[in-house]
Amino acid sequence: MDIQGVCLLSRRDAITPQKKPVEDCQVVKNLYFSQNPGAGKFVFNSQADCQCYSSSQVARRSKKQKFTQLVMSPQITRLRIITTWFLLLLMLPIVEISISVAAQEQSSNAPIWRADHHMHLASPRLCGLVGECLPSNHPPAVFAADAIRALDQGRVSKGVILSCAYLYGLPSLRLKPAELASMTRQENEFTAAQVTRYPERLVGFLSVDPLAESAIDEILHWRGSHQLIGQKLHFTASAVDIRSAGERSQIAKVIAAAAEEGLPIVIHVGGGRFNAADTELFIRDVLPSAGSSWVQIAHAGGGLPRQDGNNLAVLRTFADHIVQNDPATLRVLFDISYVPAPDDKSQAANAVLEQMRRI
Repeated sequence: MDIQGVCLLSRRDAITPQKKPVEDCQVVKNLYFSQNPGAGKFVFNSQADCQCYSSSQVARRSKKQKFTQLVMSPQITRLRIITTWFLLLLMLPIVEISISVAAQEQSSNAPIWRADHHMHLASPRLCGLVGECLPSNHPPAVFAADAIRALDQGRVSKGVILSCAYLYGLPSLRLKPAELASMTRQENEFTAAQVTRYPERLVGFLSVDPLAESAIDEILHWRGSHQLIGQKLHFTASAVDIRSAGERSQIAKVIAAAAEEGLPIVIHVGGGRFNAADTELFIRDVLPSAGSSWVQIAHAGGGLPRQDGNNLAVLRTFADHIVQNDPATLRVLFDISYVPAPDDKSQAANAVLEQMRRI
């Protein structure tokens, strides 16, 4: 389960690097960020020990745009200004006090990141079927309290919880349509109930199998919800064949239904054989159905299993459209949860970085 800190940037956010060596920041997640002020269309893993940036942000508070607000909330001291001022006045003792106070503020546990936009919970029932849950819970599950602990450890203020109800669409479960509809509803209800426990820190996204007969009914069921204010789709888990015109049409209808409700949408497109040509089909035939809703592409377009360099090819294809100002991609964002993967070499990380710079 992904419960790692990230921060989300949009093109309207103004980012100004402070004068601090970029070597202090991690490659890909922060090198891009520090060298490309204002370019952001990416979600960055939070690094509590890497504070290279100050920021000014435009807050967008409508329901549709909640998840596009600037996520990084840096702790900015006024040490340089204070030091310069008091040096001019030759008040060195006060400078020493200011430095001490600034150091204490720097080491505090106050959040330095605005939100994590890719988190998951899972009910005991779902965990019993698919695993990947926290064994420390009895029975194994992932609860809101677990998410809050992860946020606190990463010094992140808020989290977006993406329901795992889509996992009931796994072909291996072989659920009948009525069973799939019922279990999907129950998992979304679980997510909503968990989010309600921490209303100041968590917000949820419902999820569905877009190929299920009940997908649109499930979206409409949550109309007006204050707990589930977005939608998550997972093409790999739902065994979506993007090369099928019929399935592209069905997915477009589901996305359009979510957009009609004013929901931002997170889509896991990549993994396995999903490649550049499939990305072209998605951008051409599916993405326009989102209309004015924001679409967040999970894992920078990648996913598991990694195959034949497809993850990078998917991101490169999105970049090709974005640099050409394709209208279909104007409201597309990316998260880099689990990107680069722990076993990725520097060459792979730099290849991702190249595409991020283009975007």
